[in-house]
Amino acid sequence: MLHGGRWGGQQVVAEDWVAESTSPVVDAGIFGGYGYAWWAARDGEQIRFPDGTFSARGTGEQLVPISR
Repeated sequence: MLHGGRWGGQQVVAEDWVAESTSPVVDAGIFGGYGYAWWAARDGEQIRFPDGTFSARGTGEQLVPISR
């Protein structure tokens, strides 16, 4: 996801799918937006992360942020 679906110089996930699935689809208020299983920064909101950032979040403050 970090490199637009590329790994080891090969496209393993379609780049357009990476862009679509990590973009906000649902408004989540101060949490930004929610895409397809990814939280996505939207309009400057996603708790400390700039637009273009998407993340996976778990319980107990587990967080994997990825910035484009």
